[in-house]
Amino acid sequence: MLVTDSRGAVAFDGAETAESDALDAPVVETIGAGDAFAAGFLAGVLTGLSLTGSLARGHRIATRALVSTRDHVD
Repeated sequence: MLVTDSRGAVAFDGAETAESDALDAPVVETIGAGDAFAAGFLAGVLTGLSLTGSLARGHRIATRALVSTRDHVD
């Protein structure tokens, strides 16, 4: 289970719970940030990161979406 809001995220996999705060970033555009977070989180899970590591990856990817108006981030 994964729950997110503007303040951060909580993940639970049945055995472990991890919480993380959102990264501080200037918000330019919010569209796509949730999808970016989910993609980063799932990529972390699929590559074997811990829940904490997966949350961190999700936040990093979402932050890149939040600070840009472009559809593709270099």
